[in-house]
Amino acid sequence: MRRAAIGQPPAVVRDPLMQWIVNAVHEIARASHVDTAESIAANVAGSYQPLSVNLTAWSTVNPSQYLPNTSPVTKAAGTYTAVAADRNQFWRATGAVTVNLTAAATLGTGWGLWVKGDGGAVTVDPDGSEQINGSSTALTIPNGVSALILCSGAAFFAITFGDVTLTGAQTLSNKTFVTPVLGAATATSINKVAFTAPATGATITIPDGVTLTGPASSGTAMTLGNAETVSGVKTFSAIPILSGGGMTFPATQVPSADANTIDDYEEGTWTPAVTLATPGNLSVAYSSRSGRYVKIGQMVFFNCLLQTSTWTHTTASGFFNITGFPFTMGSQFVGAGTLLMSGWTKANYTSLGFETSNSTFMYALASGSAQALAELVAADLPTGGVVRIYGAGHYTV
Repeated sequence: MRRAAIGQPPAVVRDPLMQWIVNAVHEIARASHVDTAESIAANVAGSYQPLSVNLTAWSTVNPSQYLPNTSPVTKAAGTYTAVAADRNQFWRATGAVTVNLTAAATLGTGWGLWVKGDGGAVTVDPDGSEQINGSSTALTIPNGVSALILCSGAAFFAITFGDVTLTGAQTLSNKTFVTPVLGAATATSINKVAFTAPATGATITIPDGVTLTGPASSGTAMTLGNAETVSGVKTFSAIPILSGGGMTFPATQVPSADANTIDDYEEGTWTPAVTLATPGNLSVAYSSRSGRYVKIGQMVFFNCLLQTSTWTHTTASGFFNITGFPFTMGSQFVGAGTLLMSGWTKANYTSLGFETSNSTFMYALASGSAQALAELVAADLPTGGVVRIYGAGHYTV
């Protein structure tokens, strides 16, 4: 192996950190009057050559001149200039700090400075057009990250310890990320994110204002637990359990031609009334009347209660009707109802209701043993009487 004479420059090593160590060892040997600096440097650099050095001569060397100062120098937020006297100090930035580096030629080969963002980011700005890590742009060291700034005599190099920024295609195997922040991801930059099931469960947090979307052919991503609008056909392989409340349908029905689809559900009240087909001078007042309904799809189930306080007429004629139903009845035979009714004069008859198509009223019919089915008419409900109706039934829309 080639040995360097005292005063000759040390071997050139490609790695900046190793070069700094080689330079330091060379300085130690020179200061100690040891003529085997190159042998020491070669061992440190990895060539593993035998050492032959008089270690007793090192007693005159101050190790702190070449090793990082273990007592941090606290730097509050502000701007500081790093000079030759700051060699191998450890600066702890408790706020946003800017470090202006003195010219590399002035600091000299082997000068180094340790910095750590411990409350704010650290900006390291080389002198003039000098470069750090091959760029004349100031280097930003994020909060929480440490860095060793090395001087080669002409430029600067930084070795960081902490968070790293990966560019280009990267393959990470068996890595654990603690609260990572992911930037914008495109369809070509991310394939999938798979979450395993840890013992304590896993949570994906989506902040307000962020919308998860997916391709139209496979549906739209939903945030479960929040109010969502779901479009398209969703197929459930098991029965959904609505533990937080009921299922809501729109106020205006959206009809479906599918026989297996429930397209509407509604509950409500309605107000029944009675009249004659030709009212004439009919006068009606009520002491009570009420009605309720439940609509499921195209089927309406109803009930009603009605009692008149006034029922007078002399010129009225035609069929007796119950009106005010909540939905218009369908165009085909739609249904029937049961009526418990008083105030009429037919003997041996039972009353019932018959809904008519495309209307919101039903006729009152009478039927009995050996009696023909007949509609109730004005003559069957004499003037001055009290009409009482308890009714229930169903019809289709």
